[in-house]
Amino acid sequence: MSTERDVTRIVRSWMGEGATQLPDRVLDAVLDQLPATPQRQAGWLARRFSLMNNNIVRLGLAAAAVAVVAIVGINLLGPGPGPGSLPEATPTPSAAAPSPAATPQSLPAVIGSELTAGTYYLPDFPVGVAFTVSGRGWQACSESPVEQSLCYYPGEDFGGQLGFLIVSNVAADPCSPGEVLLDPPVGPSVDDLVTAISSLEGYEISIPIDTSVDGFSGKLMTVTAPSDSGCNGFAPWATEDRTTGMLPGETNVLRIIDVAGVRVMITTSFGPESLFAAAFDEVLDSVQITP
Repeated sequence: MSTERDVTRIVRSWMGEGATQLPDRVLDAVLDQLPATPQRQAGWLARRFSLMNNNIVRLGLAAAAVAVVAIVGINLLGPGPGPGSLPEATPTPSAAAPSPAATPQSLPAVIGSELTAGTYYLPDFPVGVAFTVSGRGWQACSESPVEQSLCYYPGEDFGGQLGFLIVSNVAADPCSPGEVLLDPPVGPSVDDLVTAISSLEGYEISIPIDTSVDGFSGKLMTVTAPSDSGCNGFAPWATEDRTTGMLPGETNVLRIIDVAGVRVMITTSFGPESLFAAAFDEVLDSVQITP
């Protein structure tokens, strides 16, 4: 049999012919695993070896060394990519693409149009106004581009109205059949309009307090029309298109704000014991205004 020195030479010769040179620590580990002392052979095996050519013996030892090198090399170096190959990239879970926000719809111009849950904007209003309704019962009830409203019908009965108005003047006599307006007209500021409304005769009017809507500041006040008057209706303020009306005993909550120089009045109207104030507050909280 070959000596340990012969095996070393064969392995190193094989490594020299290959494309890849293993480190000495790998070769040393191979040599440590090869038998260093001859083992006692059975008689028939000894006779068979005696008939073999020495070259065949050396080739067999080299093949055994190659197998051991492969096994030990894998154990010591660990698995890796083959020559010329790139390691596989670990797929990174991608975040789900955010769903696009629902596109706001134009508030219908036709009075009585049902509103489904969603976000709406006021078409042709002097400033940008958008709001969201989340439940059933809301209908469009606008009178003109400068007086746009939605009405609430939680059942068959009327529940109230939310309006966005550009008020240009106030009635001199709200009960007058001729709807006589102040002359000269009300000034352009928030305070001008608050003062004029506070002067309406026969109305129950709260003290104005500071408020804001979507970051735009103004005044909040409550106006209640007389309930025991000879008037069939009241017309307290006017847009450029018409004079608005109130029923006897009707209460309006007014938010009068300044939007970059444009005076906007937001009204909520309902009976004195309305059970639907929370529905109006929900819509008001969603209002977004753009100058």
